Amino acid sequence: MACGTGSPIWINGTYPVSVGETVNSTACVRGFKQTDTCIATYHIEIKKCSGFYVYKLPYVDLCYSAFCFGNHTCERKVTTDKKESE
Repeated sequence: MACGTGSPIWINGTYPVSVGETVNSTACVRGFKQTDTCIATYHIEIKKCSGFYVYKLPYVDLCYSAFCFGNHTCERKVTTDKKESE
């Protein structure tokens, strides 16, 4: 499991290089087995802005799938709202 989902969708393509540039790219759905690195694809658009990217993503109708971008490990943080006794 990655990015909080059983079937993460990852970018299998290029990013734009110049600010203002938009590229068409491919996103792959990772399956449940280790060898299922791209069981389905989606066409996406990525635009480079000054200091960040903007993604045009399609609707995903696959259960347990979500788009996951970045190259870092996400930590799951659990918070609780506790009121102190008076």
